[in-house]
Formats: sequence, structure tokens, C-alpha cells
Amino acid sequence: MSDNLKVGIPLVGGRAWMGGVSYIELLVKAVRGLTESERPHLYMIVTEETLAEYPLYQPLAAYYDGILYVGEQSAAVDDAIDRPYRQFPDTGQLFSFIDFYFPCVLDVIPGENCAAWIPDFQHRNLPWLFTDQERRLRDEKIDKIAAQAKLVVFSSNTVGNDFKKYYPRSQADCRVLPFYSYPQPEWYQGEPAAIQTKYDLPDKFILCCNQFWLHKNHHRLFAAVAACRGRGQDIQLVCTGSTRDYRFADYYSYLRRYLARLRIEDNIRVLGFIPREDQIQLIRRSLAVVQPSLSEGWSTVVEDSRVLGKPMLLSDIAVHREQNPPYSSFFSPNDSEDLAGKMTDLWEQNQPGPDLCREKEAEEAAAGLVRDYAKRFGEIAAIPQWNPSRQTAPSINISGPTAASQVQYPIEFDVPQALNQMLSHIGNECIQFLQILYQYIFPPAVIVQWQCGLGEGVHVLNLAGYQAAGVEPEPQAYDMSRVIFSQPVYPSFASWRQAGANALDALVINLRPGQDLTGRQELTDVIQQNLKADGLLVLFAAGDQLPKLEGALVEYGFSSRRIEAGPEPGRKLVFAARRPLEPVSAEQIKDRLLMTETGALLQVMAESLAQRRLQASQLAELRERFAESEFDRGERLKIIERVGRQLQESEADRAARLVVINEQLVVINEQNETIAKLQAKLNKISRHWLIRPLLKIPSLRRIFEP
Repeated sequence: MSDNLKVGIPLVGGRAWMGGVSYIELLVKAVRGLTESERPHLYMIVTEETLAEYPLYQPLAAYYDGILYVGEQSAAVDDAIDRPYRQFPDTGQLFSFIDFYFPCVLDVIPGENCAAWIPDFQHRNLPWLFTDQERRLRDEKIDKIAAQAKLVVFSSNTVGNDFKKYYPRSQADCRVLPFYSYPQPEWYQGEPAAIQTKYDLPDKFILCCNQFWLHKNHHRLFAAVAACRGRGQDIQLVCTGSTRDYRFADYYSYLRRYLARLRIEDNIRVLGFIPREDQIQLIRRSLAVVQPSLSEGWSTVVEDSRVLGKPMLLSDIAVHREQNPPYSSFFSPNDSEDLAGKMTDLWEQNQPGPDLCREKEAEEAAAGLVRDYAKRFGEIAAIPQWNPSRQTAPSINISGPTAASQVQYPIEFDVPQALNQMLSHIGNECIQFLQILYQYIFPPAVIVQWQCGLGEGVHVLNLAGYQAAGVEPEPQAYDMSRVIFSQPVYPSFASWRQAGANALDALVINLRPGQDLTGRQELTDVIQQNLKADGLLVLFAAGDQLPKLEGALVEYGFSSRRIEAGPEPGRKLVFAARRPLEPVSAEQIKDRLLMTETGALLQVMAESLAQRRLQASQLAELRERFAESEFDRGERLKIIERVGRQLQESEADRAARLVVINEQLVVINEQNETIAKLQAKLNKISRHWLIRPLLKIPSLRRIFEP
């Protein structure tokens, strides 16, 4: 490898995704450990968009050979970056300086020597954790990588195999680059007991170092602690990591309520985001580290624990099996009793750390792993991709998403706390769906949604006045929808029937990518046995799924079909029935809606709005008359000044007009008080959880808006 190979490394992640920061930290520390003749030169790349994250990377600056800033120079940049840096006005000039750029997180830069990095395929393997829009966005990014990238890097064979499975025709050069924690001497010289005291922790505890994201499976871990307590073992669990899930902001709040239901608040200590050096010492002090995650690309926590020789309890997923650290045992991620048994064994057999003998062995073994990791990275960076003698490249945007496409959506519903953020992801979609659904079937119709994910759609249907339940065959999604979000969701149609299900007015099916209706006996049974003769079948489907649906719908006997534009681009809403289908008008929707239990509230609101319009009209008229009176008074005063003889008459007239004006002002004040009371009443009504989402429907908003 050439001594002059220059590698640009962007700032990845941030407080919302510390995994990205850890990934870069392990990379630069590993490469820095090579000899000068072996290692490439590393340059930290900062842009205007990532400048705010620089403080997280400032402790790593000494491991780089320089800092490169791309963008316009300013005093703010000088203040933020506390070291000498080289400035490039655009990425074209940047790429004329560096030889290789890594990682392009879920992205590709055609024509440049770079490597795309795909952390995982969680959106494919756990699709119910993502909205359709999030899945589509990630698929579009990886589609682009598969089609255009010369070089793609994965952290595990598991993720690499997923890529080959989903993109078998991609011509990209695929390389697997597992990362390993760099064994820093200060880690082994720290005082674990002092850090334990700092956080007021018990002597014995098991440690979980995960951000509180749904796929990290904390609720299963908490259930295992409760099971241990039921067996008479009072296990203490300490959790570190950010308590905010960017997809479901209320998730942690619900977990706290879940702990209260389990009566194990005294067994769980949540420290939140803590300094990495403190976390390392807590790993050393703990009895063991537990990692219950449902999905990983390559676990940093596992590698940190490996380098410290710490026993681990790992969820039995492919990546953890691939990492396979010493002193580890595996448990089913869906079985809290299995985990409870292994936690109990560890609690009885292990003692608080550190275990200095194991740490010494682990440190020596890790040194070799880290060196191999760094050398493999150097080999990847040296792979020729494009002609190095090309002219300066055009400017390219390299400041794309750094947190694995963490999409944010506006909040559209005022809903119960546990599902508020979930609905904020799909608010616009639900409003559009309800607007269309109201045209074909109306509350209080009985509806079941198949493949309902975490149950957010079921919640919205119930919110809108339907009698809705969900069926989710994926056990992890079903478990979360029931345990975490308390939705009426069942694991199968059979269990739904056992719960005393009524005949269905409508069956809503959310087809996931690549699915169709053929060969699904459970759907056949529910359509034939539970769907009313005049019942409605509603399908969310992609455009390329429609041709296959036609045959299946004919087979089921649905002679009448209508296709509506779905709430998302590329998705369609298919309505099918054994009866003629004709959407109703906005006026008919209004008439029907006022007959439901929400109708009284809507009627009061309509009357209040009408009264408000009347009062506003009267107020405007009074103000106009008052203005006219003032103008007339001014004109008369001018006449009085010129014509002394008319002074007394004008003054008398003026006094009379002032009496009228005062009377009118009294009326205005009374009207203002009335309007204020009506406005308060309107505000209270409009905040009602049944009314708020319905006012988002254009056809209703036009009827009731002032």
C-alpha cells in the first residue's frame, strides 16, 4: 500500500445514532495502530451540515492526519473546529486531493473512488418497524448502490448475504469488513468500582448497553427480569444508551409504564447516554453484558465486551452467531423465560468484575483482530475503481443522511400518549386513507387489518369510529403491538375468532413487497367464513402487484373493483366487493357522520361555528359604523370652526352621536365576551380526540371551517 494514499472519512452519526460515531472511532483507531509504512493517511471531512457533530469527534482528532472542511470559510467554522484545517470550496476539489472516500452511508458517489456502506437490512427483515415511506426510501438508496456502486462494504457476512439475496444481479465488488474494538491501555487502568459509585449502582448488576429503540428488544429483557423475580431471584439490571427512538419518541415513556405494570422499577436502573469511558468501566464491573437485539449489522457492544473478556448473553440472531465471542451464550430473542433462566445462572455463578486474567487474554487476542481489521481496510481503500488521471470532478453533495436515513414526519394527530409518535409517522397517510375509506364503508363497521404491524393503523380506525382489530403473523411485531402499545391485535385469524369475533364488514390487507394473495389459506378461510356477503376487501398494494391481484380477486368472487391512488406514491388502494361499488359524495359523508356517536360533537361545533360567523359579522358592522361616526364628527367640527352660528347645534348633534357610539361600544364589548366564550368552547371541542383527526379530512373541513 502506498504511504501517500489519502482517505477521507466523513462525520457519521451523532447523538441520535451513536453507532455511527462508534463505527468511525473504531476504524480510525485501528488504522492509526499500523506502522507508518502500512497505514493510509486519514482525513476527517467536515461539512456545513455536519459541523454541529464535530464536538463528538473532537477527541478523535489526534488520530487523523488532518481535517478537511468542505464549504465556505467563516468565523463560525473557525470557532467550531479547534485545530488547523484545510478548506475546499466544493467536493470536486476535495476529490482531487483525496484518493478514497469512506463510508458513503446508504449512498454512492459515481465517478469517485469511494465505498458505499450498508449497515444492515433491518427494513427488509423487520419491515413492521418502518412505514412504507421509510422502507421505500431505503430501498431506493440501496437500489442506487446496487446499480451504480463499484465497491460496497458490509460489516458482516450476514448483511452481505442479504445484499446478494435481494440484489443478485448487482455488479458491485462486495467486501466484508468486520470491525473490532481497539484495546486502549487506559481501559484496563481505570477504576470500575469508582464508576459504580459515581452512578450509585449496586455491587452486582447485569449491564445492557443499547439505545432505547424498538428493535433493541428492551421489553423482552424487562419481562425476563420480571420472570427472574417471580422465581425469587432479585436481579439488578443497568441500562445505558439514549432513551429516544427517532421513529417512536414515546417508546421509552411506555417502557417506564411497562416496568410499573411488571412491578420491577426497583430492579432496573436507566442511566441514559453516558461517556464512553464510563460505559467501558461499567462493562468491566458488571457480572455480564446482555444484548437482546432483534437485528444488528455488527454489534459494537459485543466487540467492546469481547476486548474486556466479559461474559455475554446474546440474542440468537445470525450476526451474533457470526461474531461468536468467548464466554457467550445465546437465548431466543422471543422467549423471555429462556433469557430469565440464563440470567439466573449468571447471577448465581458470576462475581463483580474485573476479571484481570480474562482481560489480559482478551487484550492480547484483540490486538491481532484489530490489526487484521486495519490492514483489510487499507487493502479495500487501495482497490482501483476509476481513472486517477481524470480532471477535477464536478461538485457532488456528500452531506447526505448520516443516521441511516432517519426520516422525520410532522405530527398530524392529537392522540393518546403511547401512540402519539407512531401516528406522527403516518398521520398524513391515515388522513388520506380515512378520506377514501369513508366513501365506501362507514363507522361503526367491523374491520380487521391483516399484517397490521405494530397496530398503529388499527388504532386510527378505532379512533375514527370503526370497530377495528388487527392480525399480525410476525411474532415480534404482534408481541410489541400487544405488550407495548396495548392494541387489539392477534397473532392469527384463529385466535381472533376465539376472542369472539363478529362477522366482518371489511378486511384490510397491507401487502408487503413481493407478496400476493395466492396460496394463503388463512385469508381464504376468513374471506369465505367471516367476511359478510356484501363485505369489502381493501388492499394496500404496489403498482407491480396489481396484475397478480386480479386473478386472486376473481378467484375469491369479487366481481366489482375500484382502484384509488394510495396515500403514498407508488402505492394503490384496491377496493373489491361482490356488490357494485360506488363512492359516496361529501354531503352523504356529512349526513352519515352526523348519525354516529361523534355526530353530536360535530353538530355542536357546526352550530358554534355558525354563531361565530354571525358574531364576527355583527362586530365588523359595528366597527364600520363607529369609524363612519368618527369621520362625520371630524367633518362637523371643521364646519363648527368656520360657522360659529351652527356651533351649538353641531355640539348637540355630536353629543347625541357620542351617546350612540357609547351604546354601540357596550354592545361590542358584550359581543367580544360572547365570542371569547364561544372560542373557548370551540377550542375545547376541536381538541377532542374524536374530532381532531376528522377535521383533517378536506371534505369535512370545508363544511365546518369558518
